Amino acid sequence: MRDERHLSFKARLENIPSACDFVAQAAETAGLDERGVYHCQLAVDEACTNIIEHGFATDPHGQINLITGIEGNATFVVIIADNSPAFNPLTYEEPDPQVGLEDREGGGWGIYFIKKLMDVVDYRYVDSKNMLTLRKYIAHEAVPVGYPDENLVQVSKIQLDKDYLQINLGGQIDSHTSSQVEAVFNEEITHNQNYRLIVSFAEVSYISSSGLKVLVSAWRRARQNGGDVLIADLQPRIREVFDMIGFDMMFNIYENAAAAVADDPIHR
Repeated sequence: MRDERHLSFKARLENIPSACDFVAQAAETAGLDERGVYHCQLAVDEACTNIIEHGFATDPHGQINLITGIEGNATFVVIIADNSPAFNPLTYEEPDPQVGLEDREGGGWGIYFIKKLMDVVDYRYVDSKNMLTLRKYIAHEAVPVGYPDENLVQVSKIQLDKDYLQINLGGQIDSHTSSQVEAVFNEEITHNQNYRLIVSFAEVSYISSSGLKVLVSAWRRARQNGGDVLIADLQPRIREVFDMIGFDMMFNIYENAAAAVADDPIHR
């Protein structure tokens, strides 16, 4: 494998954004287009989150090692190695994206994403280490991607007509930042019965399964309180993730907040 790059970091959620940036920059240099780079970021995010939350759940001193490189002229490779207890994530039963939001289980979506986003996924247990190898075929010339200085999420609110509250999200919603979004949802749903929350993704550049779980939880709580959660302003890369997991068939999704208010799905 040529152009090998190595990164080792402590198995903590706050270190995942830097790991994703490391992989994204290597993927861009390898020749992946913007969509391919995003897929690699998301797959590595999901894999590392799974390792930290499950493999190292009781071990605060765990380490994760990343190796990236190029096989031949057409394949970008990411190897994720850790010494947590042996576990093959590829044997985990895949969740069904056709199942409605009210019946969905919380786990399994990270592995589902990895399989869908990458072209080849392989697991081996070698020298007392879990070795997850991800391969993405290089099909296009590289396109500058750009990386945020900080992996932060921004939240603002706008009160709209007819008991609608618009919540504007920005930045990256992942395992490190999703708790901030969850806190905002919980506060509004608790104090505002029968409210319809319109969640605008106009400024969201990234969302992982951790963020999607928060969205499902908010939808359930809002429905229990006589309200709803509506989605607006999805960017193409975020829409792709929603379609992949079946959210396009579960949530009411609109071009913008004004269209959501005009449609008024609760009373139509």
